[in-house]
Amino acid sequence: MRICHTFYFLILLSLTSCMVLKKKTGHVSLYKSHPLAILQGATDSDETYIGVVFEDKLSSLEYFYGPVDDSELIDLEPVDNEPEPKSLKVPKLSGLNKLEVFKAHTSPDLKKQIHHIHIKNLKINQLYKFVVKSKNKIIDERTFKVLDSKKLRPRIGLVSCMDDRFTDEAMKMWSSYLNKFTDLNFFIGDNVYATVGLLDVSKNFHSHLWNRYFETFKRLYFYHSSSLTPVFALWDDHDYGKQDGGVAFKEKDKALSVFNAFFPRYEVEHFKTTSFGAGSVLEAYGQKFLFLDGRYYRDVEHSKGQHLGEAQFDFVLKSLAKNKKTPLWLIKGDQFFGGYHPFESFERQHPEQFKKLTKAVEKRKAPVMFISGDRHLSEITSVGSKEFGFKSFEITSSAIHAKVYKDSFKKHPNPRQLVGKDGVYNYSVLEIMSKRRYKVRSFGEKDWTHYTRELNL
Repeated sequence: MRICHTFYFLILLSLTSCMVLKKKTGHVSLYKSHPLAILQGATDSDETYIGVVFEDKLSSLEYFYGPVDDSELIDLEPVDNEPEPKSLKVPKLSGLNKLEVFKAHTSPDLKKQIHHIHIKNLKINQLYKFVVKSKNKIIDERTFKVLDSKKLRPRIGLVSCMDDRFTDEAMKMWSSYLNKFTDLNFFIGDNVYATVGLLDVSKNFHSHLWNRYFETFKRLYFYHSSSLTPVFALWDDHDYGKQDGGVAFKEKDKALSVFNAFFPRYEVEHFKTTSFGAGSVLEAYGQKFLFLDGRYYRDVEHSKGQHLGEAQFDFVLKSLAKNKKTPLWLIKGDQFFGGYHPFESFERQHPEQFKKLTKAVEKRKAPVMFISGDRHLSEITSVGSKEFGFKSFEITSSAIHAKVYKDSFKKHPNPRQLVGKDGVYNYSVLEIMSKRRYKVRSFGEKDWTHYTRELNL
């Protein structure tokens, strides 16, 4: 029986490999086994939200879920000598529970839809299957788990700058990324290049934004993978809808509605949305992660203005003053400590408010870390000893597939840099080794490791 199962899997793996190597990888026809774009959003220990993106011609979709038993599993290759992960072999579709649509979103042209599905009463470490039917025919199925917020040595993927025009590069990079078996995914900005092709904001912005999000979800391999893992998302200027945009952008509320439609962000026990644009808070693995909206309130005209907005900045200051035993992570689309280069960053654009932030971090006298994207390079910046009197670091992960630039560090050397790599596609994986000990690895094409560093606070 085991031989038959293995033979079936080898055939399936061979077919999948052929699809990966085929050119024009951005076309949805490559994803015949998983034709819908599906994303797992806000998730906790006993519930999850799943978003299903589809064209309206797929009518009468029905959703089901159920546990996967051991007879349906095969062993995958272990990662870093850790216990072998499991994957679905031949799904059994009996005994499934039917699900209702929690919330539906429709595009302005009425041709595209998104269904949000809420699944409750789930169990930690149980693998589930999510099945989509149309006219009583199964058209897609995935596996998923809930969040084990106390898991030892969890992996968090840090990803930004996903230009869907880089079709072949995108397939290679997402194939590499999915082999890292992350527990969570932080999409930290420029998840959609919605500014591409946008000529007249006043006339067609809402439709254009919907179309660009839809095209990106349809093309990127991540949304068609067989296994779902939770995504906690934040935006930057390209998915905000205006390059280098800020508080004065008149279409920002429409942009936020589209962002929330494609990324299901609902409150669960350990994840809370904030009232500050696309901001949110996640508590997991003994850490607290603050996703800060660096666009909705940003004064792009005046250096003495607001970078995060007065209310959101006050929220950050209060968060720094609370629960000093828990490491706090500040996450934003573009860099915090970017004074060394002429591009967007908190330090360069709004030095006065940035100085208030660093003083609050110094006063906290407890672990604070930073995560950012945007720069189209990968680096770890050591920002602790001199600024705060204790160790701290900023991890920048960018771009997984977008234009990259050689010799960026030669043109703009970072005096605080611990390690970095420019001119290459990249994403990072943050592994929490213990409450104050972390491993950061930057990866590229063909599973190249750009660098590995352990950070101890």
